[in-house]
This record gives sequence, structure tokens and C-alpha cells, in this order.
Amino acid sequence: MFGCSTRFSGIVCGGVISGLGFGINSSLGLFLKPISDDQGFGREVLSMAIALAVLLNGFTSIFWGALNDRYGVLLTCGSGATLVFASLFLASFASSSAAFMVTIPFQGAAGGAISFGVTLGAVARLFGDHELAQRSRALGLTTSLGSLGVVVVPPVAQALLHAYHWRPALRLVGLGTLVMLPMALVLARAGRARSNDDDVKGVEIDKGEEEEEEEEEEGNEPDLHRTLLAAQAHPPYILLVLGFFVCGFHVVFVSTHLPSYCEDEGLPSWVGATALSVIGIGNVIGTATSGALGAKFPGDKNKLLSALYFSRACLFALFCSIPLSEATVLGFAFVLGLLWLSTVPLTSGLLSDMFSPKYGSTLFGIAFCSHQLGSFFGAWLGGKTYDSTGSYDLMWWLMVIAGVLASVLHWPIRNERVKFLYTMGEINDNKL
Repeated sequence: MFGCSTRFSGIVCGGVISGLGFGINSSLGLFLKPISDDQGFGREVLSMAIALAVLLNGFTSIFWGALNDRYGVLLTCGSGATLVFASLFLASFASSSAAFMVTIPFQGAAGGAISFGVTLGAVARLFGDHELAQRSRALGLTTSLGSLGVVVVPPVAQALLHAYHWRPALRLVGLGTLVMLPMALVLARAGRARSNDDDVKGVEIDKGEEEEEEEEEEGNEPDLHRTLLAAQAHPPYILLVLGFFVCGFHVVFVSTHLPSYCEDEGLPSWVGATALSVIGIGNVIGTATSGALGAKFPGDKNKLLSALYFSRACLFALFCSIPLSEATVLGFAFVLGLLWLSTVPLTSGLLSDMFSPKYGSTLFGIAFCSHQLGSFFGAWLGGKTYDSTGSYDLMWWLMVIAGVLASVLHWPIRNERVKFLYTMGEINDNKL
């Protein structure tokens, strides 16, 4: 399907890197109650630390994306994995609210280097513009593999919390980031091998002619500055960025507060951790399906996104209206998993359709910044609302409203390629 084993190995490693990073972020909510109870402060303290982490994760994703576009995935992911390990290790020694406010947010800032913005940008560049269907499937597969991180990491973290105090458990979770180092090397090698892959269309391609065509193409492509100017003036891109805010608002509220919510409602502690894993299982199916649908209906990615957000809103409304039990929580988790990161391959695919994949990591980094801004409010408002009202009810209904708004925002988006016109050093964008 993807042309060569080297390319496929790059896709797999990109998924593993994203999965470990996303799984570790999703596991931080499991430490919310143990750390808060042990340290004797309210849930808002660690909720704010996690919220700052996701916020910094978004802002720094622009930097990490640009670094990836300029210097490659090996330097970017290697640096990020090392820094995430260091931050979690230091957090395990924290003994005050101020210490958590430094170490946990630092983990978020470093985590942008191992996020989907970097890995999906690297995977997208493994395919040319004549391989849109293959690219969409590859982005869906990468995201789907990344979803396994939510299946694997939270139960491991929960088991570590049962076996050890939260401090050694946090250190052991941090060690998992070092697995990303060899994965980044394989993904980088796949990118370098892309120009030597002669089996893109199933026919032999003359390397000399291909290089001449690529050089000519690159000479006509805009630089990063002009691409960013065009992006900020392109309404569909603005709508996509705004809509991605809601995705972060949804997923980080749930991943941070669902375990505590389940315990507050009298359910066993295993339910919350299991629910996060069930979300991951559903996400594996959902993201792969999303990528396949994006390949089958390339002109309707916006409508697919609109349907996904509206479905989330309906699901949250239903969850607020039915009695809570182990079965309803796990059923909710599986259906939510189908919709969880299904937005990512479609969003990334729209960006590749609108602009060249050359600066895909930077453009996705900007969108991801909006996503993480939403994540900040999802994590922080969840803790703030609980401490103020003693309940998460208001937050669940905010989830419903946000889903409806996101559905409306995505409906008018069009995915035509932006054409850059150079006039006296300025740039305008017209659709082909």
C-alpha cells in the first residue's frame, strides 16, 4: 500500500513516538488524586500544572514544528524525548506546589517535539502530491498506531501506582520516553530514503529526471515566511485552527478528570484507568477509519470533521443524562474513542491539501497550539469548576456546547490548494 518497507517502518515508528508521548500525557490525570491527597493541596494546583503543560505544549509545537521542517525529525524527537524524561524525573522529587508548577509544565513544553505535529509532518513528507490517497491512509495509520499509547500507557501507569508510591511510578513512566530515540532514527532514515524510492507508482522512475523535477518544484515553492502570510489570510485555515481548539478542550478534560470523576461517583478506581484504555482501543479503529474516509472522500474532509464534532456533542449530552455505572462509563469511553483523535488525520490532511507538506509541521504546529489552548481550559476549568461547585456537571454541558460550535465552524471549510502569486515581494493567495 505504501510503496516500500522503509516507508512503512517510518510510519510505524512515527505512530509509536506519538503514541508514547500521547499516552504519557493521558496518564498524568491518574496522578492527580494521589499527588493532591499526598501533598494536601486541592485539585486545582495540579490541574493548573497540567493545564500549563498542555498550553506550553501547544505554543512550543510551533517551534518544534519549524525545527523539524528545517533540521529533521531525528534532532527534534531526540531532543524532546530526552527533555520529557528529565522533566518527569525531576517532578518525581517535587515537594511543593511551586515545584510542580515548574516541572510538569516543562514536560509539556518538551512534549511538543514528540507530538503528532512533528510525526505527522515527517510522515506526510514521505509522499508526493500525486499520492494524496496514500498520504491520507498513512496519516490515519500513524494516528491509529499513536492511539495505542492510550491503550498501553495508562494501565501500566495505574499498575505502577498500585505497586509503588507515586514518586517511583512517575520515574518509571518517564523511562518510557527513551524508547523513542531509536524510533526517531528509523523515521529519519525513512525520510532520507524517500528520494531513492523508485516504486512510488509501481513503475521505474529515472532518478536524474526526478531530481530535476523536484529541484524545479522547490524553486517555485514559497518559503516559510510567505507560506505563513498566506495561511493567516486564508479563511479555511483560520476556521480549521479555531475548530481544533475544541478538540483539545474535549480530550484533555476527559483524560485529566474522568478517572477522578468516576471515583467521586463511587466507582472503583480501576474504572477510570480502564476507561482511558478503552478510549484508546476505540481510537485505533476510529483514526484508521477516519484516514480511509479522508482518502475515499478527499473533497469532504470538512464535512467529516463537522460530523465528528457534532457526534461528540450528542455523546456528551447522552452521558450526562444516563445513570452512571461501570458499563455506561466503558461504553461511553469506547464510542468516544471512535471520535477521539479521528479529527487529527482529517485536519492534517486538509493542511496538506491546502498547502505543501514542506512546511506541514509548522502549519500543524500552529493549529496544534490552538488545540493545546483548548486543552489548557479543559484541564484547568475542570479542576476550577470542581473546587468551586463540588461537581463536574457544568463542564460536561460545556463539552456539549463546544462540540456544536466546532461542527458549525468546520462545515464551510474548503480544501482547495492555495496558489501563491508573487507581486513586488508580496503574496496573495488564490484557489486553483
